[in-house]
Amino acid sequence: MSIYLSHFLLSLALAVVLWCINYQLFRYYLGVLVGLTVAALATYVLYPAVPPWMAALNGYLPPVNRVVSETLARVGGDTVSHAVGQASAYSNPVAAMPSLHAAIPMMLLLFFWPVVRTRGRVLLVAYASSMALTLVYTGEHYVIDVAAGWLYAAVVVAVAAWWRKRKVTA
Repeated sequence: MSIYLSHFLLSLALAVVLWCINYQLFRYYLGVLVGLTVAALATYVLYPAVPPWMAALNGYLPPVNRVVSETLARVGGDTVSHAVGQASAYSNPVAAMPSLHAAIPMMLLLFFWPVVRTRGRVLLVAYASSMALTLVYTGEHYVIDVAAGWLYAAVVVAVAAWWRKRKVTA
């Protein structure tokens, strides 16, 4: 559960840390994060994909338990259930392809890989892997959604690196 929820805080917390310690890297990071988010949002508009839990509700799959919603309701009671219900009013239920929940951990892995040592790399791989497993296990995404998120992250990081190198040499 904490892996799933970390999506909402970790990338922003890292942005704050970068802003405090290395403003140039922060600007680059922010460009990559915004680029990835815009690419995913554009895809959601062009290709509204139904997540497994919704496909199950419509009878296309056997029943799928929404582990995240059920856990939040049990752990947090009425307060958390109400907050999740309110937030759902602003979310896109057919925003499954690509998985932004999977894309951001992969973006972090690819972005920070060159600047961290072995321990950091192990943590980055563990985070991206555990997020992927969590997303599929909880019925929030298909494996293909995760793979597409990883592909989007790789493309955006590569394009941003190319653009940055081009600007430096120009």
